[in-house]
Amino acid sequence: MQRLQEQKRYYKMYKSGRFWVVAGIMVFGAGVSPMIGHADTNDAVTTAQTSVSATSTSTGNTVALKGSANNTAVTTKSSATDETENQSITQVTTTAENTGQKANTTQNAEAVAAKTQSTAATAEQSNQQTSVTQTTAVADKSTATVANLSTEQTAGTTSNTNTEQTVDKAQNTKATQTTKTTSATSTTQTTGTTSNTNAAQTTETTANNTAEQPNQPTESATNSTTTDSNATSTVKQSETTTPTIAAATDVDDEDVSSQFADANLLTAVRSGLGLTAQDKLTVNTIKAYKNADLKVQAVKWNSDGTGDYQPVTSLQGLQLLANLPAGTTTSVTVKIGANYREIPQFDFSPLQSVQLYDLNLYTFYWGAVTDEQLQLLAGLDPSQIHNLEFSSPNKYQSNPYGMTNRQFNILVPFVKAAIENSGKASQMIGFSGNRISDFSALKSLVPTKSGQVTGLFENIYLQNKVSYRPGDTVEVTSELTGLQGESLNYTARYYQDDGTANGKLVQADAHLATVTDADGTTHEVWKYTLVNPKVNNGYLIYGTFYYADGIWKRYYTDAAGNPIDYFNIAAGALVYQPVTSSKAQLTFNPSEVVMGPDASWNYLAHIASVTDYDGNAIESNAWGDLSIKNVTPLPDLTTAGVQNVTFTYTDNQGNELTATALVKVVASQANITAKAPQTVWPQEVAKLSVADLVQQVTDATGQVVNDVTNVAMTPIDKTQAGPQAITLTYTDAAGNQVTAITTITVDLAELKTAPVQLVAGPNAQWHYGMSVAGVTDSLGHPVEVDQATINVISAPNLSPELIGQPQTVILAYVDDLGRTQQVNAIVTTTKSQAQLFGRDVTLIAGPAADWTLSDSVDWSKSLMSDGQPLSESDVSEVTADLKPNLQVPGQYALQLSYVDAAGNLITGTATVNVMAS
Repeated sequence: MQRLQEQKRYYKMYKSGRFWVVAGIMVFGAGVSPMIGHADTNDAVTTAQTSVSATSTSTGNTVALKGSANNTAVTTKSSATDETENQSITQVTTTAENTGQKANTTQNAEAVAAKTQSTAATAEQSNQQTSVTQTTAVADKSTATVANLSTEQTAGTTSNTNTEQTVDKAQNTKATQTTKTTSATSTTQTTGTTSNTNAAQTTETTANNTAEQPNQPTESATNSTTTDSNATSTVKQSETTTPTIAAATDVDDEDVSSQFADANLLTAVRSGLGLTAQDKLTVNTIKAYKNADLKVQAVKWNSDGTGDYQPVTSLQGLQLLANLPAGTTTSVTVKIGANYREIPQFDFSPLQSVQLYDLNLYTFYWGAVTDEQLQLLAGLDPSQIHNLEFSSPNKYQSNPYGMTNRQFNILVPFVKAAIENSGKASQMIGFSGNRISDFSALKSLVPTKSGQVTGLFENIYLQNKVSYRPGDTVEVTSELTGLQGESLNYTARYYQDDGTANGKLVQADAHLATVTDADGTTHEVWKYTLVNPKVNNGYLIYGTFYYADGIWKRYYTDAAGNPIDYFNIAAGALVYQPVTSSKAQLTFNPSEVVMGPDASWNYLAHIASVTDYDGNAIESNAWGDLSIKNVTPLPDLTTAGVQNVTFTYTDNQGNELTATALVKVVASQANITAKAPQTVWPQEVAKLSVADLVQQVTDATGQVVNDVTNVAMTPIDKTQAGPQAITLTYTDAAGNQVTAITTITVDLAELKTAPVQLVAGPNAQWHYGMSVAGVTDSLGHPVEVDQATINVISAPNLSPELIGQPQTVILAYVDDLGRTQQVNAIVTTTKSQAQLFGRDVTLIAGPAADWTLSDSVDWSKSLMSDGQPLSESDVSEVTADLKPNLQVPGQYALQLSYVDAAGNLITGTATVNVMAS
């Protein structure tokens, strides 16, 4: 069980150069002796009896920090220790260091205040209660019981009755009080106020009905009464007892303790509410809570002011705190009482019911918590969060089961929202005693107030072995990355082999080094030089052995360079580095692969160098024969991102070492753009190719591709009216497909013509309509000729000179899309077939003679221009050069004329003989 020790902070300000500095000394502990840290110095601090151990994967032996033989603890002590330890501590907190929780109000003071309030309320309630007298028949003995009292009472006289009560013994406990009653009535139960009515009542009451429920209203005292038909009641006619009817039970006043699955959590809630052992926990109790924040601390406080975490196996019951008054927050501090196998089933959901102010959760087994559990925690309301703890209950203990970087990243959105909420108080966010090395997921953090993210005593268990032989000097890299992605420089200590059994604890020299990332960018990292380090069960152990070895770094701006309030990171790590005596080495060049279904990656193509046991280089043509195997999956080339593939390499002496290949899988830069939408004639569809539709193509690496043979297009239907979406698909070298869509509209507008023959002549006429056989619009719908826009580009020559010669005329049709098509039409002129034949006529001169021009035309032989017969109705179109005189005998020769439809003059002759009578 984790022991919590007293903590108190002392602060002062002093001027250092041009700046004011806040210096603090804090006394704290967590299963260790009091430890002193100076906020403004790097002096060693006390970590008495602190030891850290890890399990070697190869041997299973425990790794102790200072020699495995006697497991001697490492101890140092600051000169300020004695002075601080003797100071009076009046406050107790559940955190072991400055990771977030403010010092709580003295527990004893809270308890006294709560108890005083409860007693006062009970006394007031008892004074308002109506006296109840019960006579209970038990084994032929009658006793009068005054129930439901929790403070001292003095029995009085029931009003309007002759009953007199005398208390044998006044008690202020929960035991039933017995009184002797002298009355003129003989009843099994007399309750309430007597009146002058005649009534009889027989009841049998179970004794101690309310004895175990202090502060219960008197009305409930009759709830358990049962009527007994065999009992009788004799009442004077002048006096009748009127029974009191029990009030309905208030469900919010029932004890809800049974809804808590864990006794330690129940105790913490009762303590936070200020309940005494005699008080029951009800919904009404929760609703009546008066303070701004309810502290639920599963801690057993000792007489010396220290406390012990009380493990909580279930948070069930916390949902009842949703009944706290509006605006009341809850601060939860618990050590989760579940082991590595049990914690994946631990239910965090009751936390969703409360408005959290502080959330301090401690377990060694954060690493076994599922993603779903972490996502639930990340979904809690951050708006009122003040402090957060997701730490180990004993950060000084080596812990291979702590939270990982990946798990930390799941909680980052919640942590970020909590830090950036609108609260005014400074915030402390703790992750100490886990396995977190990279805090850069909080890079976009913009703090709104002062605060700190703490990750002290992180446990970093490395897998890759480094080559080390006794006496070697080893250079290692800082394993910690700060909030803004920077390498953190903490104080790294290690045991140097000085010939003694345990070695000598010394501080490593630190220096900045520039490294190149897989993408070619460079950045600086801190490196530490270990000179002749001592190997402990196959491990070099280095890092923060003491509290003060950690780094406290202030950020003056956010990642974007904007000034921020006072915000820190406090971090430190103890690193377990496995070693091997082999100087064999396998290194890889960083590689970049374009993701895709056809992408491939072969480790042999990316090896930088290989050496044997003695460090001699091995030629590349022999790499394929070496014992190199991947122990983690090969890179997923369908997902973009930086991936590490771990390989084992067994050297020529049988030593196995690990190497990591960094593979950067990048998304394809392939792209295709289409030309603007086009409109084409049906006859043009067959000629369209990809090149006509593609504007530009870039390959997987972003280079422009001139060859479009890898571009496919969907077919175009030349008979389909309206716009058609045509998809262009480009497949890059990795099998990735990119598409672009263009629109092709097939214009179905058409102007059909037919050959035309016209009679030549001076008056011959041609209209384009004569040559048009049909018109359709762009959708293929018919259009009336006179509604279509048709222009004549070239007209026929209808003069007689071209008779019999076909002529091509050109028509231009502008359709509803504004597109113009030109169509040819054939016009041929022919000679007129018109003929005019006269007919000779003989008449007798005299008054009775009758003649018309029609009489002189042979209509049976005369023809119009098209060869159709000329009829008598067309006589008006025939003329004669003279008119015969029918009164004068003689022979009259007529010259007949007829102009056909084409304007051709057709002539004929006829004779009119006028004979004398």
